[in-house]
Amino acid sequence: MLLPINWLKDYVDVDESIKTITDRLSETGSHVESVIDKSKYLNDKLIVAKIKKIDKHPNADRLSIVTLDTGNSDIEVVTGAKNIKEDMFVCYAQVGATLPGDIVLKEADLKGIMSPGMLTSFEEMGFETSVVDKNSKEGIAVLSENKIGETVTNALEINEPIIEFEITPNRPDCLSVLGMAREYAASFGKKIKYPSIEIKKFEEDINDYVNSVDIQTDKCTCYVARVVKNVKIADSPQWLKNRLIQSGIRPINNIVDITNFVMLETGQPIHAYDLDKIADKKIIVKESGSQKFTTLDDVERELSDDIIICDGENTLGIAGIMGGFDSEITSNTTNVLIEAASFDNDTIRLSSRRLALRTDASTRFEKGVSQQLCDLASMRVCKLIEDITNATVINNSIDVITCEEKLEDVELSYKKCNDLLGSDISNDEIKKILQLLEFKIVSEDDEKIKVKVPFHRQDVSIYQDLIEEVGRIYTFEKIGAKPLIGKLKRGVKSEERIAIDNTKKALYSMNTFEVLSYSFISPKSYSKAMVEMDDDKLIKLINPLGEDFSVMRSTIIP
Repeated sequence: MLLPINWLKDYVDVDESIKTITDRLSETGSHVESVIDKSKYLNDKLIVAKIKKIDKHPNADRLSIVTLDTGNSDIEVVTGAKNIKEDMFVCYAQVGATLPGDIVLKEADLKGIMSPGMLTSFEEMGFETSVVDKNSKEGIAVLSENKIGETVTNALEINEPIIEFEITPNRPDCLSVLGMAREYAASFGKKIKYPSIEIKKFEEDINDYVNSVDIQTDKCTCYVARVVKNVKIADSPQWLKNRLIQSGIRPINNIVDITNFVMLETGQPIHAYDLDKIADKKIIVKESGSQKFTTLDDVERELSDDIIICDGENTLGIAGIMGGFDSEITSNTTNVLIEAASFDNDTIRLSSRRLALRTDASTRFEKGVSQQLCDLASMRVCKLIEDITNATVINNSIDVITCEEKLEDVELSYKKCNDLLGSDISNDEIKKILQLLEFKIVSEDDEKIKVKVPFHRQDVSIYQDLIEEVGRIYTFEKIGAKPLIGKLKRGVKSEERIAIDNTKKALYSMNTFEVLSYSFISPKSYSKAMVEMDDDKLIKLINPLGEDFSVMRSTIIP
């Protein structure tokens, strides 16, 4: 899990040093793998510029002379990039700029024209090719509208480091920026600020756009559908691209980027369909049976008892893993159906493994996603689409819940908490830690406290889980070593065991022997002992040690 500090700052006040943050989060159970700081390779000589004019190089067919507006003055730079256009915002490395690999730029003579610096690509600035969008893939880095003359480290928001965490399987809530923001807030005793989901204006009704949502399998517990109309597909704003790139995801277009952003933000995978491509305007969730299906990556896959999303005629996607090639968002899309759902963990994991198709969505679903996230995340997507594209959000949603999610309240004894931890934490401190972790107090007295488990903490179900939460936030380093305390009880044999022992002694005294034989035998043993046994009644082992141990014995006569 990659956590950009700039993104973390959207939800909680961050004023500690990166070392303090990583040390404290490691103490409270979030294992830090590495710290990525791209800004240390780049200096202030790398700035945002705007292309004003493009001329052909007089001495080279493959080179161009580009006139740049740098904010202070216009400057001419030679480039071989093919993806340049006028009015494009680009990354200009001036003379003296540094790039990864300790490269310091100097003025260069390119076919008789002096070039004071260069236009740079994302790869030259140290970014992985997998996160580069299609506009920048085959040439220089292309930015959305930015402040001319601003440093690239500020424009791409890489002026703060990114922390990489190893997330344990029991904490799927931490596979989100908000989840890590909760951990940070609890670890440093701060309050978290949740993002807005308030829609400015609703219009019409979703039933005018979607006829029905039909769930035909118990492997989908919740499905929420929303609709946004009059969408304009375009490039995302730079701040949104920055968030995705820093998290290791390639920007596609504004709608797809928003769904990926909300998945990273909340931990709830979201899928967007072109509503006009959905036959009969109905959604059906069912098990696939045996069929072939082409996914978004244009690969035909053989399905077998996977969960699929269908319309009135065709399969739209493999639930929780990847959408279909024919229902993807394109430049012609104007109406969008937003899907937020909850699927069975085991089914998603087995399907992902068998299809050799592991995605960011499947990674989250196979670890567990609360169905209460569906409504919140779908509203957040609609809010961002409204803000970024000026589209219209359709009123209401279609919610189908086949199995209600329940989290029981958990009671904790203060004394048991300290006894198990070997600590002396005050009642008020225990209560404060639980409240920082967003456990709501249901009831309390001087001896115990009962709390409501938040929906994102499905790993908490017994009082021992609460004690672990208290211990890790308090930090185990503060708890001193103490000798174990235990009460020993004298062991005695039961009356049944005494009777068995006495029986054995009596049989030994009569010259009998106790025999312990193997449970697996050869099928030939029955005929040798003249015992009739039909072949179809034999309990055969799938992976026997050999022919002599290939069936389970059903009699001890042999």
